[in-house]
Amino acid sequence: MQNHAMAAQHSGDTPHKATPIQAHAIEADPIEAVIATVRELTEIMSREVELLRAMKVRDFSELQDRKTVLVGTYESLTKELAGRPEFFASIDPRLKAELRDITERMHGVMDTNAAAIRAAQAVNQKIANAIVDAVQSQSVTQGYSSGGAVTAQRAGPPVSVQVDRVS
Repeated sequence: MQNHAMAAQHSGDTPHKATPIQAHAIEADPIEAVIATVRELTEIMSREVELLRAMKVRDFSELQDRKTVLVGTYESLTKELAGRPEFFASIDPRLKAELRDITERMHGVMDTNAAAIRAAQAVNQKIANAIVDAVQSQSVTQGYSSGGAVTAQRAGPPVSVQVDRVS
């Protein structure tokens, strides 16, 4: 069932809704549905890290809708399963191991993702500071007075600069 769900996930179906095969997987085996959801979330977060490292922050928006859907699906599935402790006792040990492994991988990617976001924010802050410094340094004009002395004057009112933030 998992392979079918993964195949459907990459088949070109709309990325914002579960495909019929994925919906069936959720009904038929919620553990495989959790595994498929966590796997796709991990892939999206890995892609976010790639975008951050390439400083393509604007491309984040294309991933956010799908990520939001997956987070909701993950929360819903885990909430449902948390209410069924007897279900966990009956899970195939291989699926338990796969779930544990993919969840650990997701947590590792989450840590990498958070570090990449912090790094991108630091770079953006440095860029913003450099822009402000450049604008301020150009806001002072030098000239000569009628007596030949060097003078410095503000070219105009203070400049306010706003830079998009990654959060």
